[in-house]
Amino acid sequence: MSADDFLAPFEELVLTAILEAGQGALEVRICRKVRQLAGRKRITFRRVQVALRQLENERCVYSWPGNRHFGLGEFPLRYYRVQFRGQRALDAAIQRRGAASSSDYFHRASRFGVLWDLWNAFRSRFLTDRRAWHGNINGRGESV
Repeated sequence: MSADDFLAPFEELVLTAILEAGQGALEVRICRKVRQLAGRKRITFRRVQVALRQLENERCVYSWPGNRHFGLGEFPLRYYRVQFRGQRALDAAIQRRGAASSSDYFHRASRFGVLWDLWNAFRSRFLTDRRAWHGNINGRGESV
């Protein structure tokens, strides 16, 4: 496990959807791709938006506003592309997961709601920080 391995399963799904939808994909297209990869019809647009904002805060993706609007809202939809850090995190997550079928994995990753996703993201980052902090200390408390 490396310091790059901090993605929660739903975030891994969203990053994979961005790559499959194409760099510079619109939020709506990413959401459709998430549903397709997970094999579920009931993944909300808002849930994908929350994951995208969280990935952007972690500097895994970059976004910019477009000129299209979703529904009657005032805010424009955003375009997304994966940053280098996001690609490294995705590669580490795929390596950790191993040869498991991605369709089954993504189906399980999308079974709960946004609160579960936020909890998993927090937990993944906490464990990664903890591993990084303990990484250079041996069992006797001495630096390696």
